[in-house]
Amino acid sequence: TSHTAIIAKSLRIPAVVGLEVATDNIRSGDRIIVDGSSGLVIVRPTDKVLKEYRKKSNLYTKEVKAIHIPKAVKVCTKDGKAIVVSGNIELPEEIPLIKKYGAEGIGLYRTEFIFLGRRDLPSEEEQYKAYSKVAKEVSPHSVIFRTIDIGGDKFLSQPEVPHEMSPFLGWRAIRFCLARPEVFKVQLKAILRASVGNNVKLMFPMISGIEELRQAKALLDKCKKELKKEGKKFDNNISVGAMIEVPSAALTADVLAKECDFF
Repeated sequence: TSHTAIIAKSLRIPAVVGLEVATDNIRSGDRIIVDGSSGLVIVRPTDKVLKEYRKKSNLYTKEVKAIHIPKAVKVCTKDGKAIVVSGNIELPEEIPLIKKYGAEGIGLYRTEFIFLGRRDLPSEEEQYKAYSKVAKEVSPHSVIFRTIDIGGDKFLSQPEVPHEMSPFLGWRAIRFCLARPEVFKVQLKAILRASVGNNVKLMFPMISGIEELRQAKALLDKCKKELKKEGKKFDNNISVGAMIEVPSAALTADVLAKECDFF
């Protein structure tokens, strides 16, 4: 699923992607209709078509407003075990939306979007401010920060990332991070500092086996030692998880479970 589409949907922005000739046919000042539900972009619509779409837009707005969201409902199993339902987000701007729908915290915060669309790398301080703001906004509920997952449909401008034949299965996510520890450590230290409120968890993406998990945790421990020397506070007992999203991780989940706090 395109992350551009995910962001557009979560922010309720009509979007259509993959229009190769759009820039050839659309001129500055043109009136256009973007129909995300049908995948259509209508350039210079007639008054009749414009009227029809305004009617559709008004109807959709009314339907959204009419949706009843039961905020106080507790989710649990038949035997009474409580279940936490959290929301996944790309941007801090999505927090009010998941709160509106009754989410208890953030189940996955995709951190790579602070890295994209820029020529420089975000500093530790910039990342710390972004992550701590998110943690404070969802407190007392928890937030799980997934470390940078670059590759697939997401690429950095800097540093150079090889656009290999199959980026979804190659040099991405934790492999990129372990190959570029100077980039990874900056993010780890920022997340650790944001954990001072004790509602932050950390998750490593695309873990394929126990060695990658151990290497990532070793870097995390190194960051903890450096922060202690710098006199910066953090949650020393921060929960560490691994995403089970490749076959090898699924097959060795019992081994991984012994060295991480959650999946």
